[in-house]
Amino acid sequence: MNRKLVLILLAITLMLTACNLPQRAKEVPQAWIDDPLDGMRLPMQPYTFTLHSSDPAGIAQMEVSVNGQVLATVKNPNRAELLVNLTQTWNPPSPGRYVIRARAQNVSGSWSGEDLVTVEVVEVPTPTPTDVASLTPTVIPTVTSSPTLVPSETPTLSPTPVLEKGFAGRPVFSPYQINLPYDCASSNLTAEIKVNPGQKIKVVVLFYRPSNNDFTQRAEWADIAMTPVGSDTYRITFNPIKAGGFKPWFGSVGASAGWEGWLQTQFVIQDMDGVLTRSDLFSQVKIAGCH
Repeated sequence: MNRKLVLILLAITLMLTACNLPQRAKEVPQAWIDDPLDGMRLPMQPYTFTLHSSDPAGIAQMEVSVNGQVLATVKNPNRAELLVNLTQTWNPPSPGRYVIRARAQNVSGSWSGEDLVTVEVVEVPTPTPTDVASLTPTVIPTVTSSPTLVPSETPTLSPTPVLEKGFAGRPVFSPYQINLPYDCASSNLTAEIKVNPGQKIKVVVLFYRPSNNDFTQRAEWADIAMTPVGSDTYRITFNPIKAGGFKPWFGSVGASAGWEGWLQTQFVIQDMDGVLTRSDLFSQVKIAGCH
């Protein structure tokens, strides 16, 4: 057998051997945005994004951008983690629509595709809720005699109905008790309220604050914009204790596992002309220690 034939057979053998070698799995990092959700309306105030990423080899960092400009590159403090949860605070510069993108890089340097959501930032009206509702007395006229009815040839015109501004009933909360500490699994709250139809509404804002049982100790008001979900209904699901930054307040009042109190709420409509319509003040949601 000549030398040329030996070399050809050796090359074929090496090729067949290489086909049987195990191949390293491709590292494909993934990234997604948990909060905010696509289509949400956010208040004109600092907002914290919640980001997730995963990769079999570990995540090195995540990048989040707003309207094509990189907001931050968030390093993963534990590169050995295969599933990473990171947060990044954003301060919107002005009202408007924003496209938020996030992507992740694994420890080998490979980038994931981008996950994106579109949100609308709206202005938040200044809260001036009061604990005591101001009631306007109704004057009932005194009838001294029965009026005499005289037929008229002039047809009676039906009055133009007056648009009733405000809310169509009391809010609905689920659940009716949230728990401490703020990272307890049962700390999330869904608030829902219906408005009277036909109003040109710019935003509906929920104001909220914790209070002790007898309302002698109360925190400052926090607020969050609600999302329209159709049928003149607005809804928001959030963690009021965490989103409102009330952890220092609970520490100041000595809240412990046995502490109990209330979450006070008030709803405010701002229409397209800037006119505010406020609901009553509600104390329907109980706050208790995490069980």
